[in-house]
Amino acid sequence: MSESNNNNNEVISPPECKKEDYSYEIHGETISDPYMWLKDRKKKKGDDIIKHLEDENKYTDYISKERGVEDLSEKIYKEFVSRIKETDYSVPVKKDNFLYYSKTFEGKEYKAYYRKPINSLNQGKENEHIEERYDCGEEELLLDLNEIAKDEEYCSLGIYEISPNHDILAYGLDFNGEEKFDIFVKNLNAEENNDNDDNNDGEAMLKEVYYDFEWARNEDDELFIFYTKLDDACRPYQLWRHKLNTSTEEDKLIYQEDDDKFFLSISNTHNDKYLQMELDSQVTSEVHILPSNYCTEEFNMIKKRDQDVEYSTEIFEDVMFLLTNENDCKNFKLLAVQFPERLMNSKLSDLNDEEKEERTSIYNQLSDLNNYTEIIPHSMNSKINYLLPFNDYLVVN
Repeated sequence: MSESNNNNNEVISPPECKKEDYSYEIHGETISDPYMWLKDRKKKKGDDIIKHLEDENKYTDYISKERGVEDLSEKIYKEFVSRIKETDYSVPVKKDNFLYYSKTFEGKEYKAYYRKPINSLNQGKENEHIEERYDCGEEELLLDLNEIAKDEEYCSLGIYEISPNHDILAYGLDFNGEEKFDIFVKNLNAEENNDNDDNNDGEAMLKEVYYDFEWARNEDDELFIFYTKLDDACRPYQLWRHKLNTSTEEDKLIYQEDDDKFFLSISNTHNDKYLQMELDSQVTSEVHILPSNYCTEEFNMIKKRDQDVEYSTEIFEDVMFLLTNENDCKNFKLLAVQFPERLMNSKLSDLNDEEKEERTSIYNQLSDLNNYTEIIPHSMNSKINYLLPFNDYLVVN
């Protein structure tokens, strides 16, 4: 490439990315990757990465000006923006007696999050758009990321979860792009103001946690938070439980996954009645569940991990659904088994000896596919990705 002078008679050469010796072995073959250092975000390497990116940007500006296209990127950007409806809002989602939604605004980078209380159902409009179905109260602003991010170079919202009683908002922010989130909680109860807030002083309640986050509420109406922590390789490997309005020093480690092939995650079933701890590698999975109302008890395993066997679960009413590739079902099949809610979603200490024995027996039976009924058989022509159970139907993707 020939180079010429800019207006300051400065010639800028294309930056060269340095190489470092690095190799790894996979499938018996040694792979050399001299640019692996670019993935190292620690301080020293991070500074080198930033310096290289700045040199790349400087050269791009230089060569664009040399070729007379310095305004092209701005022109393309404006064309993109002109085709986007900047002031808009998402489709509201009904959760209990509220509609939750977000808005974007022209000239602003981030979303703002809102809700409206539902007063009543508009008779005769049950099949209309969700906004027409309900008579709602006044709109309430829950979180404005534009205000939070105004003094930040970078801001990403990775966690946004409303408590089961709709009084508390927990949100996680990443200010440096490392996907490690600081968790803040906000009291949404106007009458109580901020008296019941874990971070009244504006400080994060939890620091450097991962995306996975779930609320739970026990039989005494106490609120708990389940969250995950990362190891040195940025792998989610620990599940922790925090009781709201207590010191984080009292948080309890629930589970630690020591096999570095597996990632740990936490989620709720679609009906919000059970917590699911999922342990997944690229080809193998294991699921543990716990009734949300009894979240201080121990998780129960559904099926022990078996190499190259993947599965996921959903629970609705008295049925557990299991999606699995076991028995060479590469595109997965859907199974179901009886899961009596009265027994399974109960506090262990409230059960008599016979009921405890029955519940233990049911958990033992869940590991054997012979105890399940096939709902959708395996097909070589289509793959089942996930399912969502509802009162009258089952949605399968």
